[in-house]
Amino acid sequence: MELFEKLFNSSRASSSKVRKILSDMALYKWEKEAPIWGHGATEEKGPIIVASMPIGSHSTWSGLLYVQGLVGFIAFIFPLFGAL
Repeated sequence: MELFEKLFNSSRASSSKVRKILSDMALYKWEKEAPIWGHGATEEKGPIIVASMPIGSHSTWSGLLYVQGLVGFIAFIFPLFGAL
């Protein structure tokens, strides 16, 4: 599994790096600025280091936390595990 992940990440190394930075920024800003309710929307324009891509974009769990906060995250997760 590690080999596949390494091959995948190396084929588009800059894209993987940008996604990692976006995810780290989203988690940091979510935790420090709006942990309960989230920010409500992605930023219009992100920093230069991520090629101006908006923070909270790219359909990741960290993006969900950034935009919707803990309340939205639980609301999203609840139906997934509620049937168990």
